Amino acid sequence: MKISRLALAAALAAVWAAVPPAVRADDDGDVEEERVEIRRRARPDDREGREGREGREGPRGMRDRDPEMKEKMEKLRALEEKTRELAKSARQGTDEEKAAAKAELRKALGELFDAKLAMETAMLAKMEKHAAELKAKIAKKKTSRDKAIESRLSRMTGDGDDG
Repeated sequence: MKISRLALAAALAAVWAAVPPAVRADDDGDVEEERVEIRRRARPDDREGREGREGREGPRGMRDRDPEMKEKMEKLRALEEKTRELAKSARQGTDEEKAAAKAELRKALGELFDAKLAMETAMLAKMEKHAAELKAKIAKKKTSRDKAIESRLSRMTGDGDDG
């Protein structure tokens, strides 16, 4: 029996939720890091399970066709990893080390927020451009409706053929 990664992740999450918090924590109380790692491992790789999604729009589709979007996604991924590491540091060590890590984490979270906002703004701009192009295309089609119908009618019925 083959179980998908997503089904396995859902099952693990259900089991994890049923375990009391006191039992879930390891020696360091590092429960959240484990949950994030489980979710990260359960997510399919960018290239896995993409059958049938080639023409689909969205962040993954845009990232594959747009080098700028790909760069932004890679920056987001790196910032996410950095914030996870800083969060771990902010929970461990001396009070001074924790304070320094927390300050650095705050800065990294600000960068992450700004990067996500920039990516979403870029996506919106692309969608607006696409919508404007579609509106122009539709307007052009509306004005040439009768001509297009007559042309297609001629082709379908064989009228107007020279051969």
